[in-house]
Amino acid sequence: MSVQEALKLGAYDLKRYANRNLAIAFLIALLLHVVLLGYPMIANIFDKEEAQAENLINTGPITLEDFKEEDLQSQEDTPPDEVIPPPPMADNMVIGTGSENAMARIKAVQDLEDGLDIESFQNMNIATPQGGGDGGAPPLDPSLIQMPTEINYRKEETKISRQQEYVEFISEGTIPQFDMGEIESHLVYPEVAEEAGIEGTVYVQVFINEHGKITKILVKKSDNSLFNNSAMEAIRKTTFTPAIQNGYPIRFKMIIPVRFRLVD
Repeated sequence: MSVQEALKLGAYDLKRYANRNLAIAFLIALLLHVVLLGYPMIANIFDKEEAQAENLINTGPITLEDFKEEDLQSQEDTPPDEVIPPPPMADNMVIGTGSENAMARIKAVQDLEDGLDIESFQNMNIATPQGGGDGGAPPLDPSLIQMPTEINYRKEETKISRQQEYVEFISEGTIPQFDMGEIESHLVYPEVAEEAGIEGTVYVQVFINEHGKITKILVKKSDNSLFNNSAMEAIRKTTFTPAIQNGYPIRFKMIIPVRFRLVD
């Protein structure tokens, strides 16, 4: 269509041609998009099929000739490491001096000390197995030997430590002896306790030395303090014998119960 013909067309004709051209342009653009986007995907699919076909190519039956053993004779053997032999010894080497190259410089010394001659050993006096003889020693003068005429022996006194502690039990021996009737004869009933009708027992601990003498008196337990002084005074007036162990008197401590009872 020329320009003059286009100028003769009306609005309706122009609109009809414009819609047709727009549809053609749209189809062309759509086709280009499909080609541009679909070509890589289609090409990738064909490449994968060709690769699989190449991997599955049948080369025919496999025979043992395809797996020929390696010719061992054609391989080159690696030579072993060279063993270095030890250095040769010198031909005229003196025993104990080493090889010639290893020898140090030896300086000769002319001034040597003279040792004992063999003849001097032959003239030595040798003692017999049975003993006897003087062995070549000079004669001994008895007058030169001085012996002490008196020997003083120091007499050491052995001090036996005496027992200092009071024991309350002995496995083998005799405990201090006393007369319980003598203690009761020395008892004085407290007047206040007697009027009140009070009775009780006092446990007195007595310390007796190796001479049978009372050195200490303690009240260990008492039913009433009114009886304490009377009980201790009665024991103090009583005679005791010392405890005996292994035949010797020892210090001993014992507890004596003193009972106070009212008699009707």
